[in-house]
Amino acid sequence: MQFHLAIVWLQFVAEVLNCTLLTTICFIFHRYLRSVLTHISVLFATASSMILLTMISAAAFAADSGSGKIRLDSAVKVGSTKLPAGDYKVTWSGSGDNAQVTLTQGKTKATATAQLVEVRRNTDAISTKNENGSRVLTKIQFRDKTLLLHEAPSQVAGQ
Repeated sequence: MQFHLAIVWLQFVAEVLNCTLLTTICFIFHRYLRSVLTHISVLFATASSMILLTMISAAAFAADSGSGKIRLDSAVKVGSTKLPAGDYKVTWSGSGDNAQVTLTQGKTKATATAQLVEVRRNTDAISTKNENGSRVLTKIQFRDKTLLLHEAPSQVAGQ
C-alpha cells in the first residue's frame, strides 16, 4: 500500500512540475498497479473460498465416520456373533439410523448396524442386556458419539 501512495505522490509532483512524460509514466504505472492489486484480491478471494469449501467437505466427511476403542470385560453377543472379552477397535461409517459398526480384535470381526447419536459424555462406556442367558451389546458410548446397536444378524470373519 505504501508503494501505491508513493506512485500517487510522484504523479502529483509530476503534475505540479508540469512534466508530461513523468505524469504519463506515473499514470500508466498507477493503472498497472491497480490492475495487479485487483487480480491479487480476486485470487485471494478465490483461494480463500476453495480452502473454506475443502474444510467444510472434510468436516462433513469426518462426521460420517469414526473410530474408538472399547474393552469388553466379559463375552458379549453382537447380532449372532459371540465376542470374547478383550480390547476391540470400533469403527463406524454412515450417520443416523444406518451407521455400519465394526468391532475388530485381531482376525475376529463383527459388523452390525446402529443408530449414531451425537451426545457429549464424560466417559466412554458400553451397555448390555441379558437375552436368553447371554449378554448382548446394545450401546457403545464414546465422549462425543453414541452407537445404539440394532438387533440384526451380524457378519462374522476370522472365527
